[in-house]
Amino acid sequence: MILCHGVVDLRKGASGLLSLLDSPEAGTWYMFSNRTRRLIKCVRTDGTGCWMAARRLKRGHFYWIERAAGSTAIDVSDA
Repeated sequence: MILCHGVVDLRKGASGLLSLLDSPEAGTWYMFSNRTRRLIKCVRTDGTGCWMAARRLKRGHFYWIERAAGSTAIDVSDA
């Protein structure tokens, strides 16, 4: 899973979000967030198309590594 830093316009669909990446790898989830960190979108590509999931919080916000740009790999096997 790759956490993408920076603020993204989440009105984009799966293909629009993947176009922000240099070379997305098949089978890897990419996570994007808006400015308030209340909405995230996760996008994954495979051999036949794209998958996208979204989650919006009514209260609070997602904890996010704050950087202007770039990405961070997250190992979810430790969770």
